Amino acid sequence: CVMTNNNAYNGSGVVAGGVLMTGGQLLNSLIANNQAGVFMSAGSMVNCTIVDNIMMNGNPGAGLYMTGGAVTNSIVYYNGSYPATTTENLYVGGGSMVYSCAQPLPSGTGNTGSSPDFVDRTAGNYRPKLSSPCINTATILPWMIDGIDLDGRSRIISSGPDMGCYETPSLPGSVFLIL
Repeated sequence: CVMTNNNAYNGSGVVAGGVLMTGGQLLNSLIANNQAGVFMSAGSMVNCTIVDNIMMNGNPGAGLYMTGGAVTNSIVYYNGSYPATTTENLYVGGGSMVYSCAQPLPSGTGNTGSSPDFVDRTAGNYRPKLSSPCINTATILPWMIDGIDLDGRSRIISSGPDMGCYETPSLPGSVFLIL
């Protein structure tokens, strides 16, 4: 799924424009440029990229506001609130987050707080560059053996899957045998 440029208003301002998760699974999805990203109380989010979402009125969790559920192999980065808060990108009040890239760095196995290093964020290209810490650092899950990413590429191209909704293809190279 691709969810971009959404917003919803009530009489006092933005309520939510991205995803409200109370169960189920969100897989290989891009949630970007919304008035609020993902509000999650249950369910699972796997290999998703949540980026460039904004929350008004200084509320926390413009990217991900999580009170329950499980997040695996995902990227939650460059989300913000106005005015800014220390938890504007990510708020975790419950649930678990593993093998994911987020700021502030969440507790959990395999997580990184380093920048995901996208190909061209300003142009909306949220695919990781070859230099990204998200390449080959996600955990392998059973569905990935024959699974695909958001672009339709094999989910595992190299030594392991990538974090986020896109798998980065390997560059073609040459092999030389010197005797």
